[in-house]
Amino acid sequence: LIAGLSASARRLSHEASSALEEQLDRAEVRAAVEACAGTEIARLPAATLARRVRREAAVSEVITGFRAVASTWKNWTAPSMSINEGMHGEPFFENTWQAGVRHGYNFSSFQWWGIMDDIETSLYGAKPFGRRGEPKDMLEAGERAPYFAVNLRRVDAGSPLYGDV
Repeated sequence: LIAGLSASARRLSHEASSALEEQLDRAEVRAAVEACAGTEIARLPAATLARRVRREAAVSEVITGFRAVASTWKNWTAPSMSINEGMHGEPFFENTWQAGVRHGYNFSSFQWWGIMDDIETSLYGAKPFGRRGEPKDMLEAGERAPYFAVNLRRVDAGSPLYGDV
């Protein structure tokens, strides 16, 4: 089974390589690469760029921001889990809505939550809450995903917007 899956993955990867290289050779992609990484990189052959993309993706670090210590809700406008809660609380990474429900956060205290809910439902296609911007319980809040990013710059710091870790 494993050998068959490995062979299939190699075949599919090989088939996708030519499509990736075709995309990397498009003028608008080359212009974007040049604007971002410079002329020398933008002039590399598509096969070389594709190898670099694969190598970068293989070592990418997926990150998110959260707080080192639990938030005191009177001082923060956004609920978040902490390191301690992550290590000793729920066995999964909570999204903001879940952290708020668990801590009894009043989502109606700040108008941003209705806007955030609108963005997540209309733009991202998330399932609407029963009440706009106010999940009623962990089950409803769990319909949303945490926000993550790829640490392409490999910076060892948290996000000032989402937390210090």
